[in-house]
Amino acid sequence: MVKKEPKYRMIQKELQEEIISDNYICGDRFYSEAELCTRYQVSSITVIRALKELEKAGYITRKQGVGTFVSQPRKEKIVKFSNIEDSSTKQDVINVLSIEKGNDPYYLNKLNLHKSEYYYKITRIKYNDSTPYIYHQAYIPHDYILDSHVPLEKFNSIYRRFRHDFNIYLSEALFRETTEVIFPAPETIASQLELPDKEPVIYQLKTMKHPKNGRILEYSETYKHWHFFKTEITHQKFLDEQKIFPILIPYFILKP
Repeated sequence: MVKKEPKYRMIQKELQEEIISDNYICGDRFYSEAELCTRYQVSSITVIRALKELEKAGYITRKQGVGTFVSQPRKEKIVKFSNIEDSSTKQDVINVLSIEKGNDPYYLNKLNLHKSEYYYKITRIKYNDSTPYIYHQAYIPHDYILDSHVPLEKFNSIYRRFRHDFNIYLSEALFRETTEVIFPAPETIASQLELPDKEPVIYQLKTMKHPKNGRILEYSETYKHWHFFKTEITHQKFLDEQKIFPILIPYFILKP
């Protein structure tokens, strides 16, 4: 008999998913206990337990008499790299442009699919105050898309789609991500992000794997407007104790 997951743990995972899937930036005010009790129809004891677990994992900070705020999520053991989207007004809108069936050998290989199989490419643009700043193309194995003919807005959040359709939390997936600067931005990307001529663009490649069976869940190509992007490197103990100056690995030490 499969043991049922505690309610607080389910709430914790869903809220963790929201934080990681680009719905928040560091410092944003998070839900109150009362709001979460209403949302999930549970007692305050259950909500408090879920929030304590999120705080323990480093996803939120709770300040008595002030509120709960999003902090930098941390899962790494030694050094944490954070991509921070500088979109301070928090009025983001996602527009799903298309979902297309494909079997390009290059992407089949990236997804570890057989040449007889296929994938779906989901193309989205993210806007901040009507300014496009992310152009995202996600490649997903065919068996992880239940219905490609639903309204496009159903794919606004791929994280939510995986959670609702397969009970898979992408926030817990294994992943590898590379980031580079392309200069100048490709013409088609510059047009989508409304970049002036001869300006750079941030280019990221990411592969996500199922934490248990190792299947590739998503391969993505993301272009970000340089103005909205910065990277932070933080030692784990700095986050834990807020007072230890980290001794990083030698690659990051600058000698006079």
